[in-house]
Amino acid sequence: ARLVPDQEAAAREAFERAIAGDPKNTAPYLPFALIELKNGRNEKAARLSDPVLAIDPNFAEAHLYRAVAYYNLGKLERGETFAKDRREKRRG
Repeated sequence: ARLVPDQEAAAREAFERAIAGDPKNTAPYLPFALIELKNGRNEKAARLSDPVLAIDPNFAEAHLYRAVAYYNLGKLERGETFAKDRREKRRG
């Protein structure tokens, strides 16, 4: 389901506040990244996975979101690297 513009803006603001309030809490990053992916803001979506992976390098979904963002940006080799990382993390 897609958020209507007002809901999306409110969600983005809530995620930004949550991240600013506790940057080490990984919970808001990936839902925020998903909103960014769905709206074509792939660079921001890729950046949002960085703090999650800094805290937990084995977080497979963060690798997945980063891979999708890079694929969408046309950076296929980089996307494949992160997709491979995700597959390895899921096995481990």
